[in-house]
Amino acid sequence: AADCREHARAALKDVGLLQWAEKYPRELSGGMKQRVALARALVTDSRVLLLDEPFAAIDALRRERFNYELWRLACKRNLTMLVVTHSINEAVSMSHRVVVMAEDPGRIVGEVTVDLPEQRDLATWSSQNFHDACTQVRQILEETGALMHGDTDTSMRCAETETGVHAHAHAHARN
Repeated sequence: AADCREHARAALKDVGLLQWAEKYPRELSGGMKQRVALARALVTDSRVLLLDEPFAAIDALRRERFNYELWRLACKRNLTMLVVTHSINEAVSMSHRVVVMAEDPGRIVGEVTVDLPEQRDLATWSSQNFHDACTQVRQILEETGALMHGDTDTSMRCAETETGVHAHAHAHARN
């Protein structure tokens, strides 16, 4: 039981909630509840995180910060992520690769390789490579008519490949 408690506390620390470990859910903000959900996933020690609109209920500024924190955490723990999002910026910021999908019927309509450094910080999101990748995703959406016709069913799925995560872990070991 003590090991389980320490494991849970480590997950709460990783998501920045250790000081609120003894609070009840009703005492937490929406953003804190989102981070608790992430901590629950981390406690399982899974190597893969499947995230469907993980920060959709959070305002834009906090969402950007949480995206950065999630990327940092995935790199620290050597995790693979599959993130479903409708945000181009979110897809690019948390990926090595963005796979653009459309529904009816569900199909892949394009893919963009994200050329950003493994060690990302908030300045990364204002880099030319970040903007170029966002533009490429937007062009795919325009070419498929998703943006022009207001297709709200088009979703973007970004996948960080397992080899990309392992390459990140090895890059840190060499530096």
